[in-house]
Amino acid sequence: MSLYLCVFRHDEELDGVEVGSYDDFERFRDAARALDRRVLRRFGTLRTNVTPTTAWSPRAAARLASELTVLGEALRGVPARPFPAGSWQAEVARRRGWPPASLYDCFFDVAGEPLVERLLALCRLAVESRQPILFQ
Repeated sequence: MSLYLCVFRHDEELDGVEVGSYDDFERFRDAARALDRRVLRRFGTLRTNVTPTTAWSPRAAARLASELTVLGEALRGVPARPFPAGSWQAEVARRRGWPPASLYDCFFDVAGEPLVERLLALCRLAVESRQPILFQ
């Protein structure tokens, strides 16, 4: 099942991020959990239990944006890991000739854009529009 995070206002989609599968998003969250074990817990909003009915309020989106900024910097300091064999990530990286330099580079949306940056933009939009980020 794929995961799409989006912001709507009055039944109009303002923006969305196709993350990949729920498992792909869990690998991203697992990276945050691993970094949390090294220091104080910093990624509580990101680590919220995720279900198809999960939503991040604009206030939660503001907290998440702060967490993602810290997480992005931390991921840049961790060595890259191989993509799952036969995964869409491996195929996107191969087609684009991307050898990941750090773990930050290992997480991107299905269009190949850095996941942290895409999620940060979605958080900013949620705060500015005062609309929640929906999980679909």
